[in-house]
Amino acid sequence: MEVGAIPILLVAVVLVMVPSAVQSESCDLHKFSNNKTFALCQELPVLDAELHYTYNATNGSLSVAFVATPPEPSGWTSWAVNPTGTGMIGAQAFVAFQVNGTVRTKTLNITGYKEIKPGNLSFAFWDVSAEKKNDVLTLYASLAVPGNKTFVNQVWNVGPGLADDGSGKLKPHALTGESLMSKSALSLTGAPVPTAAPAPSTPAPGNSTNTTSGTLGRMKMSGGFDLSLISAFMASMVILCLF
Repeated sequence: MEVGAIPILLVAVVLVMVPSAVQSESCDLHKFSNNKTFALCQELPVLDAELHYTYNATNGSLSVAFVATPPEPSGWTSWAVNPTGTGMIGAQAFVAFQVNGTVRTKTLNITGYKEIKPGNLSFAFWDVSAEKKNDVLTLYASLAVPGNKTFVNQVWNVGPGLADDGSGKLKPHALTGESLMSKSALSLTGAPVPTAAPAPSTPAPGNSTNTTSGTLGRMKMSGGFDLSLISAFMASMVILCLF
């Protein structure tokens, strides 16, 4: 075989292998009701959760589907954007919960740890709904991205259900392990994320700073292509072209 043919052969092999490897993962297997589709998907690094989403740069809107399994069959799931920090305090949350087997939604403006009450969010939102299938909750929402940025700080979690006193309050999530690590920067366009999404220089009290992009899940493009694999492939092609 001629040396010049080697790069061409490698290109063909990689192009065949990359889509099939990525398409076999859960991001690409999930099917939504009403044939909903999303441009990007991120397998979140903890709590076995996924975020499917589409960003509209024209009007600065974001549509999401957050997919997660609560720790109990009657439990809740939540996904939030934090416009002022990187942790729970300041998070503007969408919640899917259950009442007597019926899936419902509400929003939470989280201002403290001790008492969390339903409240309006600091940005416009619409089309909030949720559904349950095989113990998995899918939470849908659309929102106006704060500041019309292309990176946001996201926070997510799962919990055991509602309080036993009939107040309708959520039982708290676990205070150990993955439940304390469920936050990351999210690139709305699929571009590489910075070490932390843009936030004020003085974070809200109680928030920690995300100093590494290593907590981010793997990013997928519509059609099953993994952005990290594509980047690695392109780098390999540059090297091969030097020979």
